Formats: sequence, C-alpha cells, structure tokens
Amino acid sequence: MHPDRVTAGTPAPSPRKALRVAPRNRPRLEAMEGRMLLTAARVSVTAADVPQLIADIAQANNRGGDSTINLVPNATYTLKNTWSTTQDGLPAVNIPGGGTLTINGNGATVTRDQNGYGLRLLEVDGGTLVLNDLTLSGGKIACNDPRYGGGGLGVFGGAAVLKGVTVAGNEVDGQGSIIPTGGGIAVYDASLTLDNCVVSDNTVSGTRGGGWAQGGGLYQSGGSVSVGSLLGTDKIVR
Repeated sequence: MHPDRVTAGTPAPSPRKALRVAPRNRPRLEAMEGRMLLTAARVSVTAADVPQLIADIAQANNRGGDSTINLVPNATYTLKNTWSTTQDGLPAVNIPGGGTLTINGNGATVTRDQNGYGLRLLEVDGGTLVLNDLTLSGGKIACNDPRYGGGGLGVFGGAAVLKGVTVAGNEVDGQGSIIPTGGGIAVYDASLTLDNCVVSDNTVSGTRGGGWAQGGGLYQSGGSVSVGSLLGTDKIVR
C-alpha cells in the first residue's frame, strides 16, 4: 500500500499533536552583594596584627557561634590603647548563645606598650574563651571598681579555658578605698579552667583601711576555678 493512499473503509489517521514539554525550573545563582554566607561550621581566621585581632574578636562577638583566631607563631601583639570606654586593650569576649571563641597563640605574646596607657589585656563577659599556647604579659590597670581586677585577664561572665598559657608580669593598682585583686587573673561569678599554665611575677598594690591587696596571681570571688596543672609562685586567693 502506498503510504499516502487511504483505501475505502479505512479511517483516515488523525493529525499528530505536538508534545508540550513543561519548562524546567533551573536553579539560579544570585549574587550575594559581597556578603559572606555563614554556615554552622566553625569560622577560622588568622590575625596578622593588633588591628586585625581587634576586628576578629569584634566579629566573633557579633556573629555568635564558634570561631577560631590563629595568631602568627611567636609574634608579639603590643596593645597601645584601651578599647572603647573600657580598661581593656581588646574587645571583651561576649559570645551570644553560649558560643566559643578559641585563640590559638602558637607561641605568641599579647602585651601592653610599657610607655602607653594602663590597660587589661583580655576580658570575658559571656560565652567561652579558649586560649592555647599564649603569653599574657605587661597588663596594668588602676582598679577603681570593688568587683573587677585582673591585669592580664578578667573573667566576669561566661567561662575561660587556658591551656599552655603563661600569665606573667601583670599588675593591678588599687585606687582610693578599693582593694585591688588578681594581678594576673581575676574571676568573679564565672568559670576558669587552667591546664599546664604558668602564673608568675604578677602583682597587686594599694591598701584600704589596713586591708592588703589580694591575689597577686589569681583572685576568685564566686564562680569556679579548676586547676589541672599550674606552675608559679604567685599568691592565689579563692
């Protein structure tokens, strides 16, 4: 039979209908306008100098969650000015939601410019600060608040965990009727853990009504202090 011929009694074939294919929904990539997309993973950065260290701590506070700051191996970070209106040379660690900021010192030292302003090196107000393999030295504050001392480190909220950290050569000077506390570290209603640390050559000075300064190395009022391994001859008041 000829393919185009239709014989009698045979119905003509119906015309074919074109198949309509639904358009595919392809995902589109949209520009983030320079913003960083953050996931639940830990954010890790390297701080090459003091301005970057300040910025990284501030960003960790704003971001929340867990962050890691790596310092340059064996470098010295010299703090010359206080941060904002505080007595601290670096932003106080205050991680919302109980996050953790880890600073890996890699043998580095955070210190104060001996010709500059008196300042505390580090402070914790919330969340957890973990310090590894770091030296805190040369901090010096005038303690004008009966609650807060700590020339090297003040832990006034949250928790601090120090591993392989040396806290040395820090000072707190009492002002007026205030008893200075914790030349090296002061802990008030917070948590501190020391593991394989050295606390030495820290001092407190000043008196109030015959009462002497307290805790050249470490002073604790409330909260908890856990000591795994600690070297040094500084006085500890708990």
